[in-house]
Amino acid sequence: MLKKIVPLMCLLLFAGCETTTVDYLTVASYPEEVLLKFGDGTTCTTPCPLYVQENLTMTVAKAGYIAQEWTLLEGQTGFLQIELELAAPTSEVEETALPDI
Repeated sequence: MLKKIVPLMCLLLFAGCETTTVDYLTVASYPEEVLLKFGDGTTCTTPCPLYVQENLTMTVAKAGYIAQEWTLLEGQTGFLQIELELAAPTSEVEETALPDI
């Protein structure tokens, strides 16, 4: 609501006043605090607001989880939720690994 009021007040009170907004992409993740590493070497930890000025490739990684590669498109805005898969050992147990009873 305030976003709609401010430009109207500008128009009425300050003729010629201009407002600009920058649209960001917010990258969030499950689990939280995941590392985002971009092609140019810069990094960010989720949640991470980005202004995507060009196509970007990013690696999404956290210890104990399977890393993922994502491509962000120039001008992409909004909210991106990334879910990482836990890198857990299989539930199968080899018979030779069991202790003798």
